Amino acid sequence: GSCWVSTVEGDSFSENGNKVAYSNNRWVAVGNDSTSWGNIMWSDNGSCWVSTVEGDSFSSSGDAVAYGNDRWVAVGDDSTAYGNIMWSDNGTCWVKTSSGDSFSSAGYGVAYGSGRWVAVGNDSTSWGNIMWSDNGTCWVKTSLGDSFSSVGYGVDYSDGLWVAVGDGSTSWGNIMWSTDGTCWVKTSSGDSFSANGAGVAGKL
Repeated sequence: GSCWVSTVEGDSFSENGNKVAYSNNRWVAVGNDSTSWGNIMWSDNGSCWVSTVEGDSFSSSGDAVAYGNDRWVAVGDDSTAYGNIMWSDNGTCWVKTSSGDSFSSAGYGVAYGSGRWVAVGNDSTSWGNIMWSDNGTCWVKTSLGDSFSSVGYGVDYSDGLWVAVGDGSTSWGNIMWSTDGTCWVKTSSGDSFSANGAGVAGKL
């Protein structure tokens, strides 16, 4: 982790990479490439990468990816709303969501914990800025508690608690928490971001 080497084999993003995750002996990375297939890439060794060539991919950019319960889920910006959340059972062939809800604009963060997926992003309604799913393929907009008034950027799970960051109408609303991923609460004590939060992580 102290000395780094540029990849010299296979594919790479022509513009930028946004997020990467590892599980089940495979790396998956999402980003922005000159071809839509190149917005999701995978590698079995971390040094030689392959652009997806099967199924779907983001037409604009991939912004986050995570693995849980034998499934990969990625969120990003696609030409269709359903394409803003995608899933894969192997990390190489991807499928656009086709049931339930999805972000009308783009998804920016996704995480898995305690049998549930949670994604955050930008939707036409504030409730839609946080979504959840029990299988990664069919998503539901939050309808209880609080949600980001503008956009959600990051989410993670650890020790029975979900935490999400983004842009809310008040500084308190820039950090939210939930015990089940479906009903969210704005922070109300301590400090918070005056503008917006961009990322969050919990302990492994």
